[in-house]
Amino acid sequence: MVRNPHVRYLLAMLLGGCAGLSFTISVLPVVLQMGRIGPQIEMTRVLVPLWPWAALLWAVGGFSAARVTGLLQSAVVLGVVGAVSGPLLVAFGPGAAPVPMAIGAVSGVIYGGLGGLILGRILAPAEPEESAP
Repeated sequence: MVRNPHVRYLLAMLLGGCAGLSFTISVLPVVLQMGRIGPQIEMTRVLVPLWPWAALLWAVGGFSAARVTGLLQSAVVLGVVGAVSGPLLVAFGPGAAPVPMAIGAVSGVIYGGLGGLILGRILAPAEPEESAP
């Protein structure tokens, strides 16, 4: 519950960017390995050059998630960011194919949705305090 809106938006962009970095270099390679697309180390090697773009996209998503008012709206915003970034990362990384891109989209929605719930709770606007009579 951050009271200052500027700090809240800056923190949202920082946490969103870190989520994009984490999604790109740790979550997506593991999920692609589980989907038998390739070995995790190879998927990580291919996706590492794309982390700045993913971090920027997720930072914008974090900012947008901080601007909405509810937990579910934040989850939807970051779920959409994940649904967009997952297939794009797969297309520009290992290569565009229907199954890997679907795996990227589903993993992005799940990761973004859960991250949106967390960000929505952490970055909720502070409620005004009641004054003592």
